[in-house]
Amino acid sequence: MLSTISSFYEELDTPEQIPEKDLTIEQALDIVSGLKSESDRIADRKCQLEEQRTSLTESMRIIAPFRNVEFDVSSILNFRHIHYRFGRIEKQYLQKFEKYIYDNLDTLFIKCGEDELYTYGVYFVPEHQAHKVHAVYSSMHFERIFIPDEYHGTATEAFEKLDRRHREIHAGLDANKAAYRKFLEDSSSAIVSAKAALESCSRSFDIR
Repeated sequence: MLSTISSFYEELDTPEQIPEKDLTIEQALDIVSGLKSESDRIADRKCQLEEQRTSLTESMRIIAPFRNVEFDVSSILNFRHIHYRFGRIEKQYLQKFEKYIYDNLDTLFIKCGEDELYTYGVYFVPEHQAHKVHAVYSSMHFERIFIPDEYHGTATEAFEKLDRRHREIHAGLDANKAAYRKFLEDSSSAIVSAKAALESCSRSFDIR
C-alpha cells in the first residue's frame, strides 16, 4: 500500500506544498484502494484506445497505396468468378512485364500508387486462367498484400473513414491523459495525507 501511494505521490507536481490531514490507518488504506481502482479504470481505457489506434494505423497502412481504386472494395473482395490480388511489384519488373508479357495474358492490372521502388495495384483474371496468371505474376516478383474484409466503399472513402476514426481516438487519448491529470489533482490532498499516515505506520513497525 505504501509503495502504491508513493507512486501516486511521485506523479504530483508540488506535493511538498500540499497540507496533510490526519488520517487513521484504516482511512489511509481505504483511500489507497479507491485511488488504485480509479487509476486502473483510466489505465484500462487508455490501453483500449491504444490498441484501437494500433489496429487502425495498420489498416490505414494497408489501404493507403490503393486509394486510387474507384471501386467498392467490399464488392471486389466478394468476387466469385473473377480472381483478384492486391499487391506491389518492383518498377523494374513491371516494365519488363508490360513490355513482354502483359498483352499476351488474360489479365487486367490497375495501378493504384507508387513509391521509389514499387508500383502498387490490383490485378484481375478469369477464374479458369487464375492458376497460370498467378504463376506469371509470381515470377515477376509480385508481392501480394492481403486486404481484410473490413473496408466499405471505395478505397479513398475507406481510408477517410479510418482517418477520421484515428483522429477521434487520438483525441480520446488526449482526453484520457487530461482525465488522469485531473484525477491526480483532485486526489492530491488524499494522496499526501495517506502517504504520511502509511509512512508513519511503516516507521513504527520498523522500530518495533
